[in-house]
Amino acid sequence: MCSLQIWVKTPEVLARDRLLGSFSVKPVLNRVKLTLVGIAISLFACMLLLVNLESPKDKRTTFPDTDLS
Repeated sequence: MCSLQIWVKTPEVLARDRLLGSFSVKPVLNRVKLTLVGIAISLFACMLLLVNLESPKDKRTTFPDTDLS
């Protein structure tokens, strides 16, 4: 059998963990979120531009009928 142990953090350790999260983890998460939002907006703008582009005109050249005989 495996015994389960529960450790209770002291108020000092809890305060340290909260400070660590506030000053090192939150800024990184905010930067990642901002980057992902920017990428999503860019992709959406590119999709709109691609959908609204006109299809290219038929670029085949027509040659006059010439009798080569």
